[in-house]
Amino acid sequence: MAAGRAILCLAGRNSELSGFISRNECGYFADAEDIQGIKNAIEILKSDIPYRKKLMENSRNYVLEHFSRDKILNIYEEEISKL
Repeated sequence: MAAGRAILCLAGRNSELSGFISRNECGYFADAEDIQGIKNAIEILKSDIPYRKKLMENSRNYVLEHFSRDKILNIYEEEISKL
């Protein structure tokens, strides 16, 4: 995600991981046992360039929003101040 790439998630449709991918629109998922679903996911990511770019942008933005240096340092400082 930090590299700003779309994710191909191979997990169950009802898994927490596929839910995360869906909620944050940062990738596409397919069930790990569904070979045709994996193939379709790859084809979608390969052929739909605007969609792939959107997923890539969302992926990078999620990391910047939740894991930026300033964000992590603020959390660290808050925890230290509780000691």
